Amino acid sequence: MRLPSNATAPASCAFDFSVPYDALVGNRHDKMPWAGTLFFTYLIGVPVGYIGMAVLGWPLVANLRRVNRLTVGAVCIVAAIIGALTFMALSIALTGKVHVSWHGRLDQAGLGLWMGLLAGLIFCGITGVPLRRHR
Repeated sequence: MRLPSNATAPASCAFDFSVPYDALVGNRHDKMPWAGTLFFTYLIGVPVGYIGMAVLGWPLVANLRRVNRLTVGAVCIVAAIIGALTFMALSIALTGKVHVSWHGRLDQAGLGLWMGLLAGLIFCGITGVPLRRHR
């Protein structure tokens, strides 16, 4: 499977989800205006996304292809799990708060899950991953 040169786009596209999410749930970012939020998203989010894709995503896709299980569903499920875990680890690393309420952890995991799912869907759309596996 030869991937197009724009196959790295999911990492940057997924992090664009954070600003509309904040707007929908009512986070105002009084201390950080929207321009600062975008800057922070791209300064921290995109490099973390690319590192996560290189360390976890590409080997996963190669392994799924090797065992003939490369489908949209498999990629999206694993991408969502990786997104949730990575987002929680990133928020712990940035804030230094290990002990957060379960509600806060669920919010972090949920946002990471959606961003991972979005990245998986975009990746599958760009690279042409099949809906069903070939027999």
